Amino acid sequence: MKYCYIYLMLLLLIFSCNRKQENSIDKFDNIINLSVSDSLFSDNELPMGTVLSMKNWKDILITCHHADDYRFSFIDSKTGKLITRWGQKGNAPNEFIDFGSDFFIQDSLLVFQSSMKKSINYVSIPAILRGAKEVLVKTEIYPYTADFRPLHIVPIGNRKVATGLFKQGVLGVLDENNNIVGTYSDYPFPYEVEGLYRGTAYQLVLSCNTYRQRLLVSVSHSDVFEIYELDANGLHRVYVNDFNQVPVVQMQDGRLGIDDSKSIGGILELFNTDNFIYLGYSHLSLKEVSLNDYTFDEILCFDWNGNKVKKYNLPFPVSTFCVIDNLLYVTSLEDNNMTIYRLESDK
Repeated sequence: MKYCYIYLMLLLLIFSCNRKQENSIDKFDNIINLSVSDSLFSDNELPMGTVLSMKNWKDILITCHHADDYRFSFIDSKTGKLITRWGQKGNAPNEFIDFGSDFFIQDSLLVFQSSMKKSINYVSIPAILRGAKEVLVKTEIYPYTADFRPLHIVPIGNRKVATGLFKQGVLGVLDENNNIVGTYSDYPFPYEVEGLYRGTAYQLVLSCNTYRQRLLVSVSHSDVFEIYELDANGLHRVYVNDFNQVPVVQMQDGRLGIDDSKSIGGILELFNTDNFIYLGYSHLSLKEVSLNDYTFDEILCFDWNGNKVKKYNLPFPVSTFCVIDNLLYVTSLEDNNMTIYRLESDK
Protein backbone atom coordinates (compact mmCIF):
# COMPACT_ATOMS: atom_id res chain seq x y z
CA MET A 1 0.00 0.00 0.00
CA LYS A 2 2.87 2.32 0.88
CA TYR A 3 4.51 1.78 -2.51
CA CYS A 4 1.21 2.38 -4.31
CA TYR A 5 0.86 5.72 -2.54
CA ILE A 6 4.42 6.77 -3.52
CA TYR A 7 3.78 5.66 -7.12
CA LEU A 8 0.56 7.71 -7.23
CA MET A 9 2.34 10.81 -5.90
CA LEU A 10 5.05 10.43 -8.53
CA LEU A 11 2.44 10.19 -11.27
CA LEU A 12 0.71 13.33 -9.98
CA LEU A 13 4.05 15.17 -9.85
CA ILE A 14 4.94 14.12 -13.41
CA PHE A 15 1.47 15.13 -14.65
CA SER A 16 1.77 18.50 -12.92
CA CYS A 17 5.22 19.17 -14.41
CA ASN A 18 4.09 18.15 -17.90
CA ARG A 19 1.01 20.36 -17.67
CA LYS A 20 3.09 23.29 -16.47
CA GLN A 21 5.47 22.86 -19.40
CA GLU A 22 2.58 22.46 -21.83
CA ASN A 23 1.07 25.75 -20.62
CA SER A 24 4.42 27.55 -20.76
CA ILE A 25 4.19 30.90 -22.51
CA ASP A 26 6.90 29.96 -25.03
CA LYS A 27 5.56 26.47 -25.85
CA PHE A 28 4.27 26.75 -29.45
CA ASP A 29 3.29 24.26 -32.13
CA ASN A 30 4.18 26.67 -34.91
CA ILE A 31 7.88 27.61 -34.63
CA ILE A 32 9.79 29.59 -37.23
CA ASN A 33 13.58 29.51 -37.05
CA LEU A 34 14.91 32.67 -38.65
CA SER A 35 18.44 32.41 -39.99
CA VAL A 36 18.91 34.73 -42.98
CA SER A 37 19.24 38.39 -42.05
CA ASP A 38 19.50 41.54 -44.12
CA SER A 39 21.44 44.39 -42.55
CA LEU A 40 19.32 47.49 -43.16
CA PHE A 41 21.07 50.24 -41.21
CA SER A 42 24.13 50.77 -39.01
CA ASP A 43 25.16 53.80 -36.98
CA ASN A 44 28.91 53.17 -37.37
CA GLU A 45 29.35 56.55 -39.10
CA LEU A 46 26.96 58.46 -36.84
CA PRO A 47 26.74 56.77 -33.42
CA MET A 48 23.30 57.07 -31.87
CA GLY A 49 23.68 55.06 -28.69
CA THR A 50 21.39 52.41 -27.24
CA VAL A 51 17.98 52.04 -28.84
CA LEU A 52 15.32 52.06 -26.14
CA SER A 53 12.32 51.44 -28.37
CA MET A 54 11.41 51.11 -32.03
CA LYS A 55 8.03 51.63 -33.70
CA ASN A 56 6.82 52.43 -37.17
CA TRP A 57 4.67 55.00 -38.92
CA LYS A 58 3.74 53.66 -42.34
CA ASP A 59 7.10 52.57 -43.84
CA ILE A 60 9.20 54.72 -41.51
CA LEU A 61 11.06 53.16 -38.58
CA ILE A 62 11.20 55.46 -35.56
CA THR A 63 13.80 54.70 -32.91
CA CYS A 64 14.37 56.45 -29.61
CA HIS A 65 17.82 56.63 -28.10
CA HIS A 66 19.27 56.93 -24.63
CA ALA A 67 22.46 58.92 -25.06
CA ASP A 68 22.29 60.49 -28.53
CA ASP A 69 22.15 64.24 -29.14
CA TYR A 70 18.68 63.60 -30.58
CA ARG A 71 16.03 61.45 -28.96
CA PHE A 72 14.40 60.16 -32.15
CA SER A 73 15.70 58.87 -35.50
CA PHE A 74 13.56 58.33 -38.60
CA ILE A 75 14.74 55.61 -41.00
CA ASP A 76 13.21 54.45 -44.28
CA SER A 77 12.36 50.76 -43.74
CA LYS A 78 12.76 49.95 -47.45
CA THR A 79 16.07 51.68 -48.24
CA GLY A 80 17.70 51.99 -44.81
CA LYS A 81 18.22 55.72 -45.40
CA LEU A 82 18.37 57.93 -42.30
CA ILE A 83 15.79 60.61 -43.14
CA THR A 84 16.17 62.87 -40.12
CA ARG A 85 16.70 63.08 -36.37
CA TRP A 86 14.61 65.11 -33.96
CA GLY A 87 14.15 65.92 -30.27
CA GLN A 88 16.93 67.64 -28.37
CA LYS A 89 17.25 67.88 -24.61
CA GLY A 90 17.31 71.37 -23.11
CA ASN A 91 15.22 74.44 -22.26
CA ALA A 92 15.23 76.20 -25.63
CA PRO A 93 12.17 76.24 -27.93
CA ASN A 94 11.45 72.75 -29.31
CA GLU A 95 13.74 71.26 -26.64
CA PHE A 96 12.61 69.14 -23.69
CA ILE A 97 13.87 68.52 -20.16
CA ASP A 98 13.06 64.81 -20.56
CA PHE A 99 11.27 62.48 -22.96
CA GLY A 100 9.91 59.83 -20.59
CA SER A 101 10.84 56.17 -20.95
CA ASP A 102 8.92 55.33 -24.14
CA PHE A 103 6.93 56.85 -26.99
CA PHE A 104 3.81 56.02 -28.96
CA ILE A 105 2.28 56.64 -32.37
CA GLN A 106 -1.27 58.03 -32.55
CA ASP A 107 -2.48 58.49 -36.13
CA SER A 108 0.27 60.74 -37.58
CA LEU A 109 1.47 62.04 -34.22
CA LEU A 110 4.56 61.18 -32.20
CA VAL A 111 3.50 61.06 -28.54
CA PHE A 112 5.83 61.14 -25.54
CA GLN A 113 5.82 62.19 -21.90
CA SER A 114 7.83 64.83 -20.10
CA SER A 115 7.76 63.24 -16.66
CA MET A 116 9.37 66.17 -14.86
CA LYS A 117 6.74 68.60 -16.19
CA LYS A 118 3.89 66.07 -15.88
CA SER A 119 2.97 66.64 -19.50
CA ILE A 120 2.18 64.68 -22.67
CA ASN A 121 3.55 66.01 -25.96
CA TYR A 122 2.10 65.53 -29.45
CA VAL A 123 4.22 66.24 -32.53
CA SER A 124 3.34 65.91 -36.22
CA ILE A 125 5.48 63.18 -37.81
CA PRO A 126 5.02 64.60 -41.36
CA ALA A 127 6.25 67.99 -40.11
CA ILE A 128 9.37 66.37 -38.64
CA LEU A 129 9.99 64.46 -41.88
CA ARG A 130 9.67 67.67 -43.91
CA GLY A 131 12.51 69.12 -41.86
CA ALA A 132 10.52 72.11 -40.65
CA LYS A 133 12.68 74.44 -38.55
CA GLU A 134 9.93 74.97 -36.01
CA VAL A 135 7.70 71.98 -35.39
CA LEU A 136 4.52 72.74 -33.48
CA VAL A 137 4.28 70.74 -30.25
CA LYS A 138 0.93 70.34 -28.53
CA THR A 139 1.31 69.85 -24.79
CA GLU A 140 -1.23 68.59 -22.26
CA ILE A 141 -0.78 68.48 -18.48
CA TYR A 142 -1.87 65.26 -16.82
CA PRO A 143 -3.02 64.90 -13.15
CA TYR A 144 -0.54 63.85 -10.49
CA THR A 145 -1.82 63.62 -6.89
CA ALA A 146 -0.94 61.89 -3.63
CA ASP A 147 -3.16 58.91 -4.54
CA PHE A 148 -2.69 58.97 -8.33
CA ARG A 149 0.92 59.01 -9.53
CA PRO A 150 1.13 57.89 -13.15
CA LEU A 151 4.54 56.79 -14.43
CA HIS A 152 3.62 55.67 -17.96
CA ILE A 153 0.67 56.89 -20.02
CA VAL A 154 -0.60 55.34 -23.26
CA PRO A 155 -3.05 57.19 -25.54
CA ILE A 156 -5.93 55.06 -26.80
CA GLY A 157 -8.37 57.05 -28.93
CA ASN A 158 -9.41 60.21 -27.11
CA ARG A 159 -8.65 58.64 -23.73
CA LYS A 160 -5.48 57.50 -22.00
CA VAL A 161 -4.50 54.57 -19.80
CA ALA A 162 -1.84 54.95 -17.13
CA THR A 163 0.19 52.69 -14.89
CA GLY A 164 2.10 53.82 -11.84
CA LEU A 165 1.49 54.26 -8.12
CA PHE A 166 -2.21 54.32 -7.25
CA LYS A 167 -4.00 54.04 -3.93
CA GLN A 168 -6.46 51.63 -5.52
CA GLY A 169 -6.15 49.50 -8.63
CA VAL A 170 -3.15 49.20 -10.94
CA LEU A 171 -4.43 50.88 -14.12
CA GLY A 172 -5.81 54.40 -14.36
CA VAL A 173 -7.99 55.95 -17.07
CA LEU A 174 -8.05 59.61 -18.11
CA ASP A 175 -10.77 61.15 -20.27
CA GLU A 176 -10.30 63.47 -23.27
CA ASN A 177 -9.77 66.42 -20.89
CA ASN A 178 -7.24 64.48 -18.80
CA ASN A 179 -9.59 64.13 -15.86
CA ILE A 180 -9.24 60.96 -13.78
CA VAL A 181 -12.06 58.57 -14.69
CA GLY A 182 -10.99 55.89 -12.24
CA THR A 183 -8.49 53.18 -11.38
CA TYR A 184 -9.10 49.55 -12.24
CA SER A 185 -8.16 45.91 -11.77
CA ASP A 186 -5.39 44.25 -9.75
CA TYR A 187 -2.50 41.89 -10.34
CA PRO A 188 -3.64 38.40 -11.41
CA PHE A 189 -1.45 36.74 -8.76
CA PRO A 190 -1.01 36.97 -4.97
CA TYR A 191 1.53 39.65 -4.02
CA GLU A 192 3.47 40.60 -0.93
CA VAL A 193 3.52 44.40 -1.19
CA GLU A 194 0.46 46.40 -0.19
CA GLY A 195 -0.51 50.01 -0.65
CA LEU A 196 0.63 52.77 -2.97
CA TYR A 197 4.06 51.34 -3.69
CA ARG A 198 2.94 48.07 -5.25
CA GLY A 199 3.73 49.73 -8.56
CA THR A 200 7.42 49.99 -7.72
CA ALA A 201 7.69 46.28 -6.96
CA TYR A 202 5.40 44.96 -9.70
CA GLN A 203 5.82 47.21 -12.71
CA LEU A 204 3.49 47.07 -15.69
CA VAL A 205 4.26 47.72 -19.36
CA LEU A 206 1.50 48.84 -21.73
CA SER A 207 0.79 48.75 -25.45
CA CYS A 208 -2.52 49.73 -27.04
CA ASN A 209 -4.64 48.79 -30.02
CA THR A 210 -6.83 51.77 -30.86
CA TYR A 211 -8.51 49.86 -33.69
CA ARG A 212 -9.89 47.27 -31.25
CA GLN A 213 -9.97 49.55 -28.18
CA ARG A 214 -7.86 46.94 -26.43
CA LEU A 215 -4.83 47.18 -24.18
CA LEU A 216 -1.92 44.78 -23.80
CA VAL A 217 -0.47 44.69 -20.28
CA SER A 218 2.59 42.73 -19.17
CA VAL A 219 4.22 42.42 -15.76
CA SER A 220 7.95 43.12 -15.80
CA HIS A 221 10.26 40.21 -14.89
CA SER A 222 7.55 37.61 -15.38
CA ASP A 223 5.71 35.56 -18.01
CA VAL A 224 2.41 37.32 -17.22
CA PHE A 225 0.42 39.23 -19.81
CA GLU A 226 -3.19 40.37 -19.93
CA ILE A 227 -5.60 41.88 -22.43
CA TYR A 228 -8.05 44.60 -21.42
CA GLU A 229 -10.91 46.23 -23.28
CA LEU A 230 -11.75 49.91 -22.91
CA ASP A 231 -15.41 50.94 -23.14
CA ALA A 232 -17.68 53.66 -21.80
CA ASN A 233 -17.66 52.02 -18.36
CA GLY A 234 -13.87 51.79 -18.04
CA LEU A 235 -11.32 48.99 -18.38
CA HIS A 236 -12.26 45.31 -18.26
CA ARG A 237 -9.87 42.37 -18.27
CA VAL A 238 -10.81 39.96 -21.05
CA TYR A 239 -7.82 37.63 -20.93
CA VAL A 240 -4.93 36.57 -18.72
CA ASN A 241 -2.45 33.91 -19.84
CA ASP A 242 -1.51 30.71 -18.01
CA PHE A 243 1.57 32.05 -16.27
CA ASN A 244 4.16 30.18 -14.22
CA GLN A 245 6.69 32.83 -13.23
CA VAL A 246 5.88 35.96 -11.20
CA PRO A 247 8.34 38.57 -9.88
CA VAL A 248 10.04 37.67 -6.59
CA VAL A 249 10.31 40.74 -4.37
CA GLN A 250 12.93 41.30 -1.70
CA MET A 251 13.94 44.08 0.67
CA GLN A 252 17.53 45.18 0.13
CA ASP A 253 19.23 48.12 1.81
CA GLY A 254 15.87 49.34 3.04
CA ARG A 255 14.34 49.38 -0.45
CA LEU A 256 11.95 47.10 -2.28
CA GLY A 257 13.35 45.42 -5.33
CA ILE A 258 13.21 42.34 -7.52
CA ASP A 259 15.35 39.34 -6.60
CA ASP A 260 17.22 38.98 -9.89
CA SER A 261 18.39 35.44 -9.15
CA LYS A 262 14.87 34.13 -8.47
CA SER A 263 12.97 36.13 -11.10
CA ILE A 264 13.14 35.60 -14.84
CA GLY A 265 13.86 38.13 -17.56
CA GLY A 266 10.51 37.16 -19.00
CA ILE A 267 8.65 39.55 -21.28
CA LEU A 268 11.18 42.23 -22.20
CA GLU A 269 9.51 43.98 -25.13
CA LEU A 270 5.98 44.58 -26.42
CA PHE A 271 4.77 45.34 -29.91
CA ASN A 272 1.37 45.00 -31.50
CA THR A 273 -0.46 45.46 -34.76
CA ASP A 274 -4.21 45.67 -35.29
CA ASN A 275 -4.41 41.88 -35.46
CA PHE A 276 -1.49 40.47 -33.46
CA ILE A 277 0.49 40.77 -30.24
CA TYR A 278 4.27 40.26 -30.22
CA LEU A 279 6.32 39.64 -27.07
CA GLY A 280 10.11 39.71 -26.89
CA TYR A 281 10.85 36.95 -24.38
CA SER A 282 13.70 35.39 -22.42
CA HIS A 283 13.42 32.37 -20.09
CA LEU A 284 16.78 33.23 -18.49
CA SER A 285 17.02 34.62 -14.97
CA LEU A 286 16.85 38.39 -14.60
CA LYS A 287 20.47 38.35 -13.46
CA GLU A 288 21.56 36.56 -16.65
CA VAL A 289 19.46 38.89 -18.80
CA SER A 290 20.96 42.00 -17.20
CA LEU A 291 24.46 40.68 -17.94
CA ASN A 292 23.40 40.34 -21.58
CA ASP A 293 22.09 43.94 -21.85
CA TYR A 294 18.44 42.83 -21.58
CA THR A 295 18.43 41.11 -24.96
CA PHE A 296 16.22 38.21 -26.05
CA ASP A 297 16.18 35.67 -28.88
CA GLU A 298 12.50 34.70 -28.97
CA ILE A 299 9.50 36.65 -30.22
CA LEU A 300 6.12 35.16 -29.34
CA CYS A 301 3.07 35.98 -31.44
CA PHE A 302 -0.55 35.82 -30.19
CA ASP A 303 -3.86 37.09 -31.51
CA TRP A 304 -5.93 39.63 -29.57
CA ASN A 305 -7.86 36.83 -27.84
CA GLY A 306 -4.67 35.38 -26.37
CA ASN A 307 -4.44 32.43 -28.76
CA LYS A 308 -0.93 31.32 -29.70
CA VAL A 309 -0.07 31.94 -33.36
CA LYS A 310 3.66 31.34 -33.83
CA LYS A 311 7.06 31.66 -32.21
CA TYR A 312 10.11 33.16 -33.90
CA ASN A 313 13.53 31.89 -32.89
CA LEU A 314 15.91 34.70 -33.79
CA PRO A 315 19.39 34.09 -35.24
CA PHE A 316 20.98 36.35 -32.59
CA PRO A 317 19.96 38.25 -29.44
CA VAL A 318 18.17 41.56 -30.03
CA SER A 319 17.14 44.46 -27.82
CA THR A 320 14.12 45.91 -29.65
CA PHE A 321 11.93 45.07 -32.63
CA CYS A 322 8.91 46.06 -34.65
CA VAL A 323 6.80 44.41 -37.35
CA ILE A 324 5.74 45.85 -40.72
CA ASP A 325 3.63 43.52 -42.87
CA ASN A 326 5.52 40.20 -42.93
CA LEU A 327 8.89 41.68 -41.98
CA LEU A 328 10.56 41.77 -38.57
CA TYR A 329 12.92 44.67 -37.88
CA VAL A 330 15.28 44.05 -34.97
CA THR A 331 18.13 46.00 -33.38
CA SER A 332 21.41 44.49 -32.24
CA LEU A 333 24.53 46.03 -30.72
CA GLU A 334 27.74 44.73 -32.29
CA ASP A 335 31.20 46.18 -31.58
CA ASN A 336 29.45 49.23 -30.07
CA ASN A 337 27.56 49.79 -33.33
CA MET A 338 23.77 49.73 -33.41
CA THR A 339 22.54 47.71 -36.39
CA ILE A 340 18.98 47.24 -37.64
CA TYR A 341 18.31 43.94 -39.40
CA ARG A 342 15.35 43.08 -41.57
CA LEU A 343 14.11 39.50 -41.19
CA GLU A 344 11.44 37.78 -43.26
CA SER A 345 8.97 36.47 -40.72
CA ASP A 346 6.87 34.35 -43.11
CA LYS A 347 8.25 32.00 -45.73
